Parts: sequence; structure tokens; C-alpha cells
Amino acid sequence: QLTGMGFQCDFMALPDHDPDTVERVLERLKQTRFEAVLMTEKDAVKFFHLPSAVRQNMWALRLEATLPDSLVTELLNGLKTS
Repeated sequence: QLTGMGFQCDFMALPDHDPDTVERVLERLKQTRFEAVLMTEKDAVKFFHLPSAVRQNMWALRLEATLPDSLVTELLNGLKTS
């Protein structure tokens, strides 16, 4: 989505629940000259403990998912019968 909006990005895939996420990102920043770090809100909470000077160019992107009404109904009905 970001590249489709005209952003030039270098992506860094990180595994879910990786205890070394912060260290991996900070190491990558030392090796490169990125202007900003974009991440999901879920990952951003891992960076709150860092000093604000380190976080000043780190941004959390809010992601929203919209489920089809038919899937919502199916999920709700499945929960009621469980």
C-alpha cells in the first residue's frame, strides 16, 4: 500500500512475538540512513521504553480491517452455537 501511494520503502519483515524486534530494528537503523520507521501499532508498543529522541522518527500506522457482513454473521452464529 505504501509503495502504491508513492513512498520509497525498504521493508523489514519481523516474526510475530519476536523478543528481539527492538534490537533488530535499532541495528538496521545503525546500518542505514532511513528518514523514518513505519510500523503497526502492535509493534509500536515495543518501542515505548526508548528515549523520545530515538523514537522521534518512528511512526505507527493504524490498520483497519473490514469483514464482509456474511462472515460477521457466520462468526456470531458459530459463537452462539458453541
